[in-house]
Amino acid sequence: MAPAGQRYEYLDGRLRMLAGGSINHALVIANLIGILYGALRGKPCRVYNSDIRLQLSKARYVYPDITVSCDERDKGQGDSIRYPRLVVEVLSPSTEAFDRGRKAAYYRECASL
Repeated sequence: MAPAGQRYEYLDGRLRMLAGGSINHALVIANLIGILYGALRGKPCRVYNSDIRLQLSKARYVYPDITVSCDERDKGQGDSIRYPRLVVEVLSPSTEAFDRGRKAAYYRECASL
């Protein structure tokens, strides 16, 4: 079990510790969640923050900054989403290369995106 406050993504048999966020990073995410929530009001979609895990495959679990799911199969499924419609990663200097590279490739393999 990870120490309190630490989270890890699971990618192809390896754990990758998530970097901590900055105030600006958190502000951008909060603003985007507000915009998405308003735009999707009345629709069957839900907006999730980075507390919700996205299962891309049996070997890949990630924590995007924002995930939107409109799929009924994702409702009431605990702490994981499997059928995202939209994934948002707010880039930071320490994660930009990975987020734009390998992680973006993993997202492109997800049929529901």
